[in-house]
Amino acid sequence: MCLITEHARLKQENKELIERLAALGEDAKPMPEPPSEGVSITGTALNALLAPYGIVLSGGPCDWEVLLMKREDGQRFLDWYRDRHPYTADDYDCEDFAWCMRAGALRWMGGRYVWGYIEAEGLGEITYKFSNHGFCFLVFDDLSVWFCDELALAAPEDEFMEAYKINCHMAKA
Repeated sequence: MCLITEHARLKQENKELIERLAALGEDAKPMPEPPSEGVSITGTALNALLAPYGIVLSGGPCDWEVLLMKREDGQRFLDWYRDRHPYTADDYDCEDFAWCMRAGALRWMGGRYVWGYIEAEGLGEITYKFSNHGFCFLVFDDLSVWFCDELALAAPEDEFMEAYKINCHMAKA
């Protein structure tokens, strides 16, 4: 094969690959580095920390001991993560968004840190008063509890919001 022909073929393959990567957009970004080493907390202490917000872990305490990440680590994941599925009631709705985000976070952190799933009713001010809804919660290394909700019902979209009192139906850490 002639070098000029081979060069043209490789150039075309390269162009097609660049176009395919561009079409992927954000999905092409590599997953961020996992969290730096965190503070550990027992499952019993985690339950006590969550109780004032009305969060009761389904099935009792989680693992004997879990780690709490720094807020900046959680923010790095949140900045990277975007679920590109369209919302369709009952087919791909709130609990699907929350379960997928939690699954992505568990994969990212190797399952060692608290990134929980919750189904609850919002009892707060009018902005965060809602009926049964699925979303995520986190506990950071300063022992603060935060909500995260891609659908912007329990917290602003793709941001952390300090937890508030809710009526918990189901939670998993």
